[in-house]
Amino acid sequence: ACKYNNGIIFGTYKKVNSKLLIPDSIEKIFPVDDHIVAVSAGLVGDARRLIGIARQKAQDNRMYYSEAISVESITKEVYNVKQVFTQYAGMRPFGSSLIIGGVDTTGKRLFETEPSGALAEYNAVAIGKNRDKAMGIFEKLWKSNISKDSAVKMMVKAAKSFL
Repeated sequence: ACKYNNGIIFGTYKKVNSKLLIPDSIEKIFPVDDHIVAVSAGLVGDARRLIGIARQKAQDNRMYYSEAISVESITKEVYNVKQVFTQYAGMRPFGSSLIIGGVDTTGKRLFETEPSGALAEYNAVAIGKNRDKAMGIFEKLWKSNISKDSAVKMMVKAAKSFL
């Protein structure tokens, strides 16, 4: 995912291990709210559970406060759940990294949460097997005023590093 001059763009690589597998059945990008999207890497079941929690928090915020939740707040809710699951015996940590991003009243926000619960904000970020290669591409090509077309080209180049 990366910020560009007018928004945020998300992309993913879906690895299809069998010609019998229907590629559309693989979920990697999840809408959380009208203005928030998440991308997952790792255990999909864990990602779905975390996305369910995030969606519930977003709905609760709309019900209680009559406004959309901020991207940072929803990310911190997910981060807190992930971190708690690393502390107690008998609880397996979530095996999923998430990129959570969107546009709210504070601007364009893009965060990564790791299975440990660690949280960081980025201008461009990748998760998954070849993260380092993709991040190297982002380091070289990302600029604060990057256009949507240039961001798409950069994302395609980064996605190819996962092949």
